[in-house]
Amino acid sequence: MSVRSLLKSIAPLPLLDLVAGRKGRVFALGPPKSGTTSIASVFRDYCRADHEAHRPRTVAEMYGHFTGELSDADLMATYRARDKQLVLDVESNCFLTYRPDLLTRTFPDSQFIIAVREPRAWLTSIVDNNINFPRDKNEVLTQWHRVFFGEPGQQGTAADEPLVAHGLYPVATYLRYWTTTYDKCLRLVPEDRRMVIGTGQITARTPEMLEFAGYSPKSADVAASHKNRTKAKHDVLGSVDEMHIDAMLEEHCAAFIERCGLRQLWQ
Repeated sequence: MSVRSLLKSIAPLPLLDLVAGRKGRVFALGPPKSGTTSIASVFRDYCRADHEAHRPRTVAEMYGHFTGELSDADLMATYRARDKQLVLDVESNCFLTYRPDLLTRTFPDSQFIIAVREPRAWLTSIVDNNINFPRDKNEVLTQWHRVFFGEPGQQGTAADEPLVAHGLYPVATYLRYWTTTYDKCLRLVPEDRRMVIGTGQITARTPEMLEFAGYSPKSADVAASHKNRTKAKHDVLGSVDEMHIDAMLEEHCAAFIERCGLRQLWQ
């Protein structure tokens, strides 16, 4: 075993960080299609940054905790193990949004960037994403769909039929997930350790985001572009009654948005 491998296996995190020359530990969180790919791209010119590293393993560990196979302590141990292996300064990962409280406890020195996408725009994007990558395509998709959205075959109301016909979920299911995810992030990540940014603000606020993470921005960074745009768009959501979507947004998102003052992020 090499010295580096030995250190990875036995060294406490602060010592490993020092040996590895780590600049910091920042996690960018948010649901799928919230801008985490773009955030990772911003940081790659500055440090060791990645987007959804070791995705199958990360999803499997999340799913193991979700089903009760792994305890909180087990999941925290997987966080430490992957961190020692990856040694990233910035990790942008929607799957780590699953239990932000455990992430903050595992890494008490960490900082967080939370990307918040306006819920109607997010709904359009995630529906297209779910069509392009259906839950039954592979085990990874099946697992994270179950954790995020629940069991397949949800019927919803008559207005949800265009979505259900494509093997998707009712509007309410998607929007409950949107609110639950951001509620966890804003409740469980301490204010003094987080930056909250609107997805549409990523380019304009790139210098601020870099400074938050401890990096001096370059002038070229303000030209950062939106990464991971949805390749194929289907407009299935366009077949759903707008009044139904409006009603679901009001029921599942409106009060949370006002309580947390999120609307300013999209103006």
